[in-house]
Amino acid sequence: MVLLAAPPPGSLVKKGDVVAEFDRQYMLTRLDDYKAGVAQTEAAFKKLEAELELGKKAHTQTIEVAKANHEKAKLDMRTLPVRSAMDAERFRLALEEAEAQLKQIQQEFGMAVIFITHDLDEAVLLADRVVVLATIRGLRRIEQGNLALKQWQIQVDQAFSQDAEFEGASELARLSGCDIGEARQFMAQLPGIFPHRLYRHQALGLVRVLIKARVQAKILPLEDRYSASSAQH
Repeated sequence: MVLLAAPPPGSLVKKGDVVAEFDRQYMLTRLDDYKAGVAQTEAAFKKLEAELELGKKAHTQTIEVAKANHEKAKLDMRTLPVRSAMDAERFRLALEEAEAQLKQIQQEFGMAVIFITHDLDEAVLLADRVVVLATIRGLRRIEQGNLALKQWQIQVDQAFSQDAEFEGASELARLSGCDIGEARQFMAQLPGIFPHRLYRHQALGLVRVLIKARVQAKILPLEDRYSASSAQH
């Protein structure tokens, strides 16, 4: 506050006398500043709330897309009796990739997802908590242990043509993030184990596109690789 006028020290004042006069305009300006600050804070909160809501919707949509891909892969698996061996392998890898991707999304987003299935093995693979509805014993709860995703690598045995070798190198670089030169050098020295570590859904997706490109490949868990290496030595 700005004091404009005040009685001299030692002055006698009577009832009704003005003993102090403050700058009204200054006080109004300060009040407007406070109001503007409050309005700005409210706007920031509303913006943050809107961003969180958009993020939540995006996460929910991502999970729904992953679930839809998983359901489509399961439906494709039902057509295996009338499919070729290559199609059957491609559909199987697509299903495993969808399952792994759905699991990773759940862990990354930290969101609870209710997944209904009649396949108990599938439920155990995807979930960290399984609820079984039994007709006689009622409700039983099965607690699972550590279901964290493991890291995997790709074992590539051979490319069936030069075009397959070229396309395989491109897919290795695209899906693993490695340098294209490194990928081409690796494909030129088959068979071998691709040195880059991948999440399971990445490895499954990479194997699927390699098989489609006529490159023989499979995924390999790290611990299995090391166990095999130790056994050879």
